[in-house]
Formats: sequence, structure tokens, C-alpha cells
Amino acid sequence: MLSEALRTITHMHCVPVIASFSSNGEMIPLYTVINSVRFKIESSRQEKQRNGQNWITFRCHIIDNDIRKEMELFYCVNEHAWFAPSEYFIE
Repeated sequence: MLSEALRTITHMHCVPVIASFSSNGEMIPLYTVINSVRFKIESSRQEKQRNGQNWITFRCHIIDNDIRKEMELFYCVNEHAWFAPSEYFIE
């Protein structure tokens, strides 16, 4: 269950992500679902996390209708939850 603060944010939505871990413990997002569409994450790069920061940012490449696109995903360390920007969602 998400904290009240994260449930009320409007610039991001919580999303399901299937992730794996590298041999050195880094998270690797593999799949996500946005607007009921499942996306395979072809590649990702974890941004450098600032000291004490509770969010990890991932720059991902997905294939959407045969077009390679960049997608941004965020992992909230305290909540163990993944988020995507609201602009990715159809209202």
C-alpha cells in the first residue's frame, strides 16, 4: 500500500514493472504496463542516485508500434514501487 503522499501526487502514476537484478545487485527493469499495454524494455540506464535520494531514475528504451522510444521510469526506494510520468497516460 502506498503512503498518502504518493497516492495524491498528480505528476506520476504507480505502474507495474517486472525487474531483474544484475550479478552486482543493480535493478534492471524488463517489462511495464501503461494504459493496459505491455511494453518490453529493450535497454535501460540507471541515472546516478544522489546521496540520500529516495528515488532511482531509469532511462529506458521500448518498442512501441515498431518505433523505438525513450521512456522514463522511477523507483521509490522507501515504498518499493515503480512510477511513470503522467504524460504517458491517456485521461
